[in-house]
Amino acid sequence: DKGKRKISTMTWDDLVECFKLNHVDLMKMNIEGGEIRVFRSMTKALPKKIIMSHHFDIPEVPGTKEELLNLLHKKGYKTEEKSGLEPTQIISQRKI
Repeated sequence: DKGKRKISTMTWDDLVECFKLNHVDLMKMNIEGGEIRVFRSMTKALPKKIIMSHHFDIPEVPGTKEELLNLLHKKGYKTEEKSGLEPTQIISQRKI
C-alpha cells in the first residue's frame, strides 16, 4: 500500500526488561492517540513523571479523556491538564 510502512514496536514492560530498568524518571510520549493502550499494559518501572500529548479529537482513538485520567490515577499519578491546547497536553506526576 502506498504511504504505509511497517514498523517494529514493543510494549513498555518489554522495553523495561530489555534495558534492565529499575526506575524511570521521565516519560515523554506523543503516539497519536495510542497512549491509553500503553498505560493499560504498563506494570513495571512506572515513570515518576509523564508528559504527553493526546489526540482526543481523532475518532479512531480508543478510550476517552476520562478513561485515560482514571487509569493514570489508579496507577498512582496526580494529573494536570493544560487546557486550551490541541492536542490536549497532560502532565502526570507519580505520588511516590
